[in-house]
Amino acid sequence: MTALTLEDRNPTVRYQHLIENIQDAVVEFEFVDDEPIVRNVNDAFEETFGYGAADICGESLNDWIVPAGFEEEAHDIDGTTEGGEISSHQLTRETAGGLREFLHRSIPCPESESIDGIALYTDITERERAKQKRQLLTETSRCIGTAQTLRDGFRTALQSICDYTEWTYGEVWQPAETSDELRFVAGHTNDADCERFLEGSTDVTFVPGSGLPGRVYESGRQEWISDASQEPASVFHRTELAAESDLHAALGVPVKAEEGESVVAVLVFFLRDARDSDGALVRDVTDVAKNLGGLVKRKQAEELVRRRNEQLEQFAHVISHDLRNPLNVAMGHLQMVPDDAETPHIDRVATAHERMHELIEDVLTLARQGRSIEDPEPVSLANCAAQSWDMIETGAGDLTIEATRTVQGDVSRLRQLFENLFRNAVEHGSPTVTITVGEIRDGFYVADDGPGIPAGERTAVFDFGYTTREGGTGFGLPIVKEIAEAHGWTVRVTESAHGGTRFEVVGCGTSGRPV
Repeated sequence: MTALTLEDRNPTVRYQHLIENIQDAVVEFEFVDDEPIVRNVNDAFEETFGYGAADICGESLNDWIVPAGFEEEAHDIDGTTEGGEISSHQLTRETAGGLREFLHRSIPCPESESIDGIALYTDITERERAKQKRQLLTETSRCIGTAQTLRDGFRTALQSICDYTEWTYGEVWQPAETSDELRFVAGHTNDADCERFLEGSTDVTFVPGSGLPGRVYESGRQEWISDASQEPASVFHRTELAAESDLHAALGVPVKAEEGESVVAVLVFFLRDARDSDGALVRDVTDVAKNLGGLVKRKQAEELVRRRNEQLEQFAHVISHDLRNPLNVAMGHLQMVPDDAETPHIDRVATAHERMHELIEDVLTLARQGRSIEDPEPVSLANCAAQSWDMIETGAGDLTIEATRTVQGDVSRLRQLFENLFRNAVEHGSPTVTITVGEIRDGFYVADDGPGIPAGERTAVFDFGYTTREGGTGFGLPIVKEIAEAHGWTVRVTESAHGGTRFEVVGCGTSGRPV
């Protein structure tokens, strides 16, 4: 910046000094056939727009900086300036580095002999991006927080993200409740040409590490693909669909409740054009994902409570009608036996009836009230599993305990959980079944070397009444699920390393002294 001397009092000198030192981009122009022809630009213009004075002077300003679709707006501004009026607008202009946002002021210069006006451009791109980012974060939070279901919330959040950014298509993937598969939850696009991609994705599943959603889920890190339509199927499984829908650049971002915690969802977005990683778009989606993590986890908890209440009502109905009513009939018939009947069996039957009645009433109360774990304490998984093994008929089966972790829980209910899982493995496996209790990152597992559970039945095994064993009640595994959820945990089933069944209980964390 230069300083004016006392002699530099000439208005023209002062004007040139101002133009040279102002931080805003300045253009001096003359109208020729209604076109603003550039006569001079300052250093700030060259730096901001990336166009040199030697290139743009003598050219139409509009041809250089007005983006396609904004020609009418520019023509109106020129008309206002030619009419002798000062105008001010917020507008989008093309720079050598792409589109940017500006505060624009156009000032007519009727007393000048060389120019008709000057235009000043204040770059507000970062300010506008920050403003839009705040609006986007607020809007997506509202979408999740006020939605009736998480699926509905994701759908409207995707729409907001696509509306606020360049993304053409967006989708959400989440792990299934009872397996490690990633399933399609919601998708959004305003482009009819992408509907086929959306429809073709709804029935697709990914295992951790497979495909873009699976890799992001497993790694917990974002991933950018420059052109999904050109990737081999081993890298991007929906290559043909992407090519048919003219979708190219893709981004996958994990959603976590807290840094270091497990991934609760994966956001995936696509662009119409192929391009290398776009920092602004990545930051937008990453910031949204960070903002949504806690909300998604809370919404999942709400939905879990709602589903659990529905299941408890179903369970209460079974207890109330299918078990209690026949017992009442049996007790009524027993009361009709003469008091002087001499047989010890009557007293035993009466005692058994009373015990059954007490158990049914207790279970019915638990089902209706959904009793939660009020006073959890540190429980040793190893001790609890060993004690549970001793409580069931194990035959020639063998138990291997590799877990050393302690968890916060109710020791009585955890024993019941292990007993049910052990009993399930023994009853459905071979007489010499081997069962292993081990640890995973956020919980523990019970695995066996039995025949396993077909993938298509792994969700159904937790339904009340579902059983494949003749004479089975179908309550064992649903009770396991109830106990896990009462602790705030999740149970899922997959295949063990030996081809059998592996039940994983996650969300446990760790604690201190075992009991």
